[in-house]
Amino acid sequence: MKYLLSFLALCCAIFVHNTIAQITFTTTLPKYIQGVNGTNNNRTPFVFWGTVSGLTPGATYRYFNQMDTVGSPITNSGAGNPYLINMGTATITRTTSPSMATPGSYEQFTASTTGEYSGWFMLESTGNIRFTPGKKLIPKLMLNDGAGGTTIATRVAANDTTNVIDYGTGLTNGSAIKDTTVAPAKTVVYLYDNLAGTGQPITSAIVEDDGLNLTAITSIANWYRTEVDGKPAKYGLIVPNNLPNGIRRVEFRDFNTGNIISAIVDSDGIWNSGANTVNMTSGTTVTYLNSLLNTGHTISIDPLFTPPSTISSIANDSASAPFNFHFILREDGNCPDFNTLPSTLTGFVITAGTGNDITNWTHLIEDAVFVPAGSSTALPLIVKPDSLVFAPTLPVSIPDNSINLIKVKVWLKTSLGGMLPTTVDGLNIAFKVDNSSFNLTGSYMMPFNTAVQSGASNNAISVTATKLRFTTQPSNTGVEGTPLAQSPVVESTDANNNRDLDHTLLVTLTNTASLPMVNNTANAVSGVATFSNLTFNAPGTTRLNATSGMLTTPIPSDTIVISPLTKIANSLFAENAIQSYPNPVSEMMNVQVTMSVPDAQIELVSMLGVRTVLHTGTLHAQNYAFSTAHLPNGLYQLIIKDQNSIYYYKTVHILH
Repeated sequence: MKYLLSFLALCCAIFVHNTIAQITFTTTLPKYIQGVNGTNNNRTPFVFWGTVSGLTPGATYRYFNQMDTVGSPITNSGAGNPYLINMGTATITRTTSPSMATPGSYEQFTASTTGEYSGWFMLESTGNIRFTPGKKLIPKLMLNDGAGGTTIATRVAANDTTNVIDYGTGLTNGSAIKDTTVAPAKTVVYLYDNLAGTGQPITSAIVEDDGLNLTAITSIANWYRTEVDGKPAKYGLIVPNNLPNGIRRVEFRDFNTGNIISAIVDSDGIWNSGANTVNMTSGTTVTYLNSLLNTGHTISIDPLFTPPSTISSIANDSASAPFNFHFILREDGNCPDFNTLPSTLTGFVITAGTGNDITNWTHLIEDAVFVPAGSSTALPLIVKPDSLVFAPTLPVSIPDNSINLIKVKVWLKTSLGGMLPTTVDGLNIAFKVDNSSFNLTGSYMMPFNTAVQSGASNNAISVTATKLRFTTQPSNTGVEGTPLAQSPVVESTDANNNRDLDHTLLVTLTNTASLPMVNNTANAVSGVATFSNLTFNAPGTTRLNATSGMLTTPIPSDTIVISPLTKIANSLFAENAIQSYPNPVSEMMNVQVTMSVPDAQIELVSMLGVRTVLHTGTLHAQNYAFSTAHLPNGLYQLIIKDQNSIYYYKTVHILH
């Protein structure tokens, strides 16, 4: 019985061993891969879909992939730098030293319940002899034991082969192609030389940004590093020069499933952009396929040059605001073979253009709208710190083969705040839209359009003064004959208190008590008039008003109380302590002082209150001579005083 059980156990073991499926590697492999033996500084990423079968169900395998020469022993791993793809996390890791033992030098996948795994595999060629142009290569997949092993347990070769070519202008060489797509990043692109996409694809690429940064790796083709890598929606690849049909189908495959998302076709290999892919000879001089021109819908952005439209500082609604920014969306352009369905605009974003002076638009802009062509309805734009956003309640339809003129209005806040400058007059709000600004259904944005901008001076804020206002109040108290300690400042502003920098007219102060004043006129400089040394020549209580042409101050200044000077009679001093002569005066007046008066001032005041200061500072015991040749004929009060008292007060007649 014991021997019978042993025999049965051996038979079961043999049966189980014989039913374990052999691991296979089935691929959809492009026909051509870039390569060169020796120094290879034109490396171009190569990507393909593969399915591994015969795995242990549910087991997690470490793997890396390389390329080997057709017919090489299965014990060889091959050559090439793997780009290890984790389908679960959608990450790609480049390694130059593949290994089952070192994290980052291998990747992992888990077999399904049926013992299969499908996903994308990717690598770059190196200078290994295997990558000699003209050779046929086959992908190899290296696996561990599926149980955490750190060595290669299985090598399996794929079912397809690919041909090595390098860049050049000859018949056996290849040429560089780049393109732009609306497909998501990491979408894989297969190019075919037939419309149906049958047989092996000619070549392959991955849509940027794929998360790899190859720009500093000088062994990667220079054109790929500078024109494709890291640039969203771009992809690049090598195409064989010997291609009589040219590229006739661009096929987009989903990163997660490998399924076909969409395809763009061309009937003769000469694309609507003018790119001729039939028997190319351009080598590393890149051909821009611009395949979107062959799609059923495209939208391009065109600038509309109109006279500059200033932004009014007092416009406070859509009705009073002018149009500040125009641009055109053009559906299908001039391509007659496009379809006849309309496109639908479901959103767009206006950002700050070149020459924009306002860093945070929410501090300045109260609201904004746009009006599409053929509509009288203004649609709202959401004001954000760095943009105006259209998030519609109703989409905007653009008929096939037509244009839609978008006209944008903005108006400013009544009360400006935040980190704005002290005045906004003349500052520019520059607007910009580009291909990335729009959400469209049924359409692709044309990738070759540059941004449309309003211009560096097209939307300068225009402030026109409608009133005057005191921005610095005068001193609340003062002394007659003495300048106010705080000079009043008057600004020319609009109704929203924005200063008009262009206002440079004369501003005149009057006062409600009609007290005589001097230094009560000043020319506005950039909308600001400062009244230095404003002096009242009589005591009283009053308030100031300002006028300039048609502009006035609707609100007068704060109340000012002017106190009289304490006058000290001449009799308190020696009769000859201070004397003046001659009288009348013609060209020169003398003032004889026989006492010291600190911080004194000598002045002549006309009967109209016009004050002429002859001397300021300490008076010494000496004779002072003052020219009066410049003064009009008339009666004047000669006053000698300090801050608190008048020491000398005499009527002087000037007669030339």
